[in-house]
Parts: sequence; C-alpha cells; structure tokens
Amino acid sequence: MAGSKPLNAQDERKQFQQMTLLAPEKFSVSCVDIPEEPVEVADEPNNSEGKEKCHGIILQDCSVREGALYQHEGLWVPANDELILELVQEVHVPPSGGHKGINRTVKLIKRYYYWPSMRKTVDQYIRNCYECKRSKSPKDQKNGLLNPLPIPKQRWLDISMDFITRLPMTKDGKNAILNVMDRLPKERHYLTCTSDDNGTTTEETLKMLIYWVYQLHGMPASITSDRGPQFVSIMWKSFCKRMGIQVNLSTAFHPETDGQTERANQDVETFLRAYTNENQDDWDTWLPMAKFADNNADSAATTLSPFFMNHGFHPQMSFGPDPTSYEVTQQRLQAQSAGELTAKMDEILVFAKKHILEAQEVMSRQANKH
Repeated sequence: MAGSKPLNAQDERKQFQQMTLLAPEKFSVSCVDIPEEPVEVADEPNNSEGKEKCHGIILQDCSVREGALYQHEGLWVPANDELILELVQEVHVPPSGGHKGINRTVKLIKRYYYWPSMRKTVDQYIRNCYECKRSKSPKDQKNGLLNPLPIPKQRWLDISMDFITRLPMTKDGKNAILNVMDRLPKERHYLTCTSDDNGTTTEETLKMLIYWVYQLHGMPASITSDRGPQFVSIMWKSFCKRMGIQVNLSTAFHPETDGQTERANQDVETFLRAYTNENQDDWDTWLPMAKFADNNADSAATTLSPFFMNHGFHPQMSFGPDPTSYEVTQQRLQAQSAGELTAKMDEILVFAKKHILEAQEVMSRQANKH
C-alpha cells in the first residue's frame, strides 16, 4: 500500500529476516579492484554515476561482519556484472527458484544478498528470459465485485481446495492436480489425481483430504471450494457435517470468491510449462519442486513465505549461506525456550494477518472499481 506505510515500515519487516553468514571462500572469487578513494566518488557533487549508485543507501543500515560488508542482513555483492548475472541466474532459473516474477525474485535474493539497483538488474534479466516469456500467460481481469473471505485465526484452520484438470496423462495414469491451500500462511499441497468427465471422485478427494491435511495438520474448521461435483455430493456434505467442518462454496458465476487459490493454480501451471518435456507428460515428477518453489516464495498478502511462517526460518538454498552457518542458525533456534519460540510464531501470525488485511483492501478497491 504505497503512501500509507509509516517511514519505518521496512524496519518492521526486518524482524522476520534470517541473518546471512557466508564463509569467506564463498565470496573470494568475486574480488574486484577498489578505487583508492571510494568515499569521494559519492561526495563529488558533479559525479552523477556515484550519486546513482549511492542513492537510497543509508550508512546506518550497513555493517561489517567478519571482514564482509552487509546491507541489513544481505551480503553486499561487489560491482561485478558477471558475478551479479551468475547470481541472478542461480536464483531465478533452477526449479528451486521456479522462474518467479520480478518481485518474488528480488525478495528471494534480498534474503541473502544486496547490491545497488538490484531491482533494475532483475527486471532487465527477467524481461529477457525466454522461459518466462514462453510459460507465462496474461492475467485476465475478473468481472464482478470482490468480497474477501474472513482472515483465518490460526494455521491450517481454514483451507481451500481446487482442481486443475485436463492435464496430459502421466505414466502413472494421473491427469489432474488437487491444490490444497492453507488460507493464512498460503502454504500449498499439490496432489496428483485422476479426473474423468465427471471430475475426481468424492472418495479419492476425501482420501487426499485425510492423508495430506488431517494426518499432517489436523482437521480444518472450514473448507472453501468451487461447486464441483465432489464438493456438492451427499458423501462430501455428510463427511464434513460429521467432522464439524464448515463448507464454503463459491457463488455461482463468481469463482473469484477464492481468488488466492486461482492464483496458486496459475503459479503451478506456469512452473510446469517452464520445466516439463515437449510432451508435457512428466509434469508429475516436477510437482514436488513446484510445491517447494511456491511455498518458499514471499506472499504478496503476508509479505512472508509460507515456509517461513510455518517454521520460523528460511530453507537452505544452493545460493544461500553455507551449511555450517545454517547449522548455527538451527542450533540457535533450537536453543530458544519453548516460550520464546511460541511468542515468535505468534508475532509472525499477527504480522501476517495485518498485511493480509491491507492486501485485501487494496485488491477490493482495484477489483471493484471496474
């Protein structure tokens, strides 16, 4: 919400960032020649290049740790175009990065690194990325008013379910995906299944609910879905009534009631188009990596990744801190008392709910003005 944030809004976000520690040998290859008087470049009033590179940099945000320069928690990358290009490729191209858009790629890099004009660099790279151009489709403007669903009170208490159908048949006989999403941290499970002209059977849908939701997260209090045959069947309604689950069906001709699940469907479809083979019949082998990439990407609503919201730390990445530093982070997390850890996770929930509410207000204004 540009213009409505307090000046220290970024500081609020910093409390939920993980410190990046990189072994010296990891960045020794990026050594470049440093001018004898680097400070004077920024101070020279007629030096436009120096001003541009130093624009927006606050000295208090910088620190030196073990001989390395940091901007907040990000290791400062030297002004080496080849090194920066290699880093952007390492983040954006592999399945762990998932060919995400500009915002998500920038946020993923910022967890660990920093350099001036980072967004400009990433923007130029992604706009020229062949796979992104090939796999991403334009987003259509939905008609009708947007009525956001209530914000859940706890993780995996309120979920949404939706099917992606008519996919190429895999070797295992699967041709559909069930997307199960936790509506608070936006964590997803992408589940392979079989669908015919009448959709996936209610029996198979219930099995997936029990195996992937109930077993791992407990039974939800509510399930939001479309009006597919599985979700309006007598068997489904009877099961939900017996388990005390509230059934929320999207309004007829108004599927954007659950717009976040539709966006998640777009995410996984885009991922699969970028990585599957020419026949696109190996999509099921890429689904676990699609799930990881999407759960590790920062949500536009919460400003945090589902992985971080559920675990309190970011996963180890090939381009991130070395494993030794990661183990130290893990040990520090485990050393926290149960009370401290609970308080931290509660703070993350409060933080996320606040930003979900703000995001809902923005999306409602944008959708309802048409």
